[in-house]
Amino acid sequence: MTERAERAEELFDRHGFPGYDTVGEVATEAFWLIVQHADHDPEFQQRVIEAMEPAVASGNASGRNLAYLTDRVLINTGRPQRYGTQVQYEHAIGRAYPKELEDAAAVDHRRAAVGLEPLWEYMNDMSGLYYRMNTALLNARGIEAPYRYDNSFTAW
Repeated sequence: MTERAERAEELFDRHGFPGYDTVGEVATEAFWLIVQHADHDPEFQQRVIEAMEPAVASGNASGRNLAYLTDRVLINTGRPQRYGTQVQYEHAIGRAYPKELEDAAAVDHRRAAVGLEPLWEYMNDMSGLYYRMNTALLNARGIEAPYRYDNSFTAW
């Protein structure tokens, strides 16, 4: 991934953020995905965040992607995340839960503002994914279905 990230950074330095209007939606998403996983270079990721913010405001990039990248950089630099996109797992019961959150009481408001589902729904999706990847192990522990939050859960 480092080679792709280095190339993405070269292109970013030369041309700026590749928004929908210049490279199309597919290429913009591909660029974001490379940056999202360039955890070895949070300074580059932060520069992309700063360039994405006006692009998102003008409809030229995805607010969801900006939220994921923002959380990734915050968590990887030792700070609480804003949107709850970065998760961890309670392995004993197969439950996903968000890594540390900034102002947890307002997380669903922030998520809605960028087009993300409520956090409890996302945690159910992540718990379901964890279950599918670890079905045999969880079944051996007596867990026969993914962990499920309900829409009243707010104690993040």
